[in-house]
Amino acid sequence: MHVSRPPRHPAIDPSGSSPTGSFAVLVVRASGDETRIGPICDLAQADRIQDFLARQRHSTRPDAYGSTATVCPYDWQHEHLPLVPTEPGELRELLDDPDQGIGGLFPDVWDRLCGQMPYPQAREAFDQALAHPRSSTPGLRDGVGPAPGRKADGGSASIELALADGTRARWTVSSNDPRLDQVERLLGAPDTLIP
Repeated sequence: MHVSRPPRHPAIDPSGSSPTGSFAVLVVRASGDETRIGPICDLAQADRIQDFLARQRHSTRPDAYGSTATVCPYDWQHEHLPLVPTEPGELRELLDDPDQGIGGLFPDVWDRLCGQMPYPQAREAFDQALAHPRSSTPGLRDGVGPAPGRKADGGSASIELALADGTRARWTVSSNDPRLDQVERLLGAPDTLIP
């Protein structure tokens, strides 16, 4: 008995081509807001990104929970987020971006990077970007000076997370990184993170 299955990509013809020659991943959050990522030239890469982002629908992160992700033809008439650059300087700039950077709306730069490549490669690119100097004056927050109570050349804090799949993720943030404020709020122990 032969069971007919619907095509994985209803808007893409069975040969795997797109009318525009490239693809996009359409993410729809539970709120109905959409984010498109593209152009993506390779259907296999679009599938990889879609698969990773679609699995985030079960996340405890409020803006990712209940989201969907599908591959569709690239449509230049819609705004798209580009693929994440892996060059450390470019990625560093993107990490600090208020909209796309870490803590931005799903899918943020980390979500997109993990969709583009296997986790070990994404982690390596991320770590290299964090080690890359910012284009603005290091140690300054919004150009007005170091974070309250911190030296501009202070130390760093490392956090190791045990993930549900049994893997461990380590995150290191320097004392002059503005994201440290978020970590301190989450952990509730600002005096124990930075000596």
